[in-house]
Amino acid sequence: MPWTTQRSHRPLRWAVVRDAPALAAWEAAWRQQQEPIEGLGGSPRIFAEGLLREPAVSFLAGYADGTLTAGTAITRSHSVAGLACSFGAGLEPVELQRTLARRAQALFPGTPLVGYESGQALRDARAAGYWQGAALRVWLRDAGLQ
Repeated sequence: MPWTTQRSHRPLRWAVVRDAPALAAWEAAWRQQQEPIEGLGGSPRIFAEGLLREPAVSFLAGYADGTLTAGTAITRSHSVAGLACSFGAGLEPVELQRTLARRAQALFPGTPLVGYESGQALRDARAAGYWQGAALRVWLRDAGLQ
């Protein structure tokens, strides 16, 4: 289901990623726009093709003149949809947040959206209409523990 977002100089056409080549292109575009992440450099792909078969996971891709320039990964639970790994070359950060929220709401109407931003990204999300709900606690388990 494609959507279009009109920007001042180049419209974006939005689509849900549905196949392995599109997911590989999505990941390549995402990696290109990331700050260097220690240990990620030449690592193999991290968004496995099997994610496309997971009903709780969706990838949105925004294309400008046929080039993938924006996107987000959406993970759904029974009560919320979480946006992560968002990117958008040429979009102002607040406009990116607003655009991705509109796209996610079009996919999952009425579902509350959450994110995991901090620092400037959190300020941009607030300017786009999000609010801070609570501190996030992440539990990790050593893979060697039984």
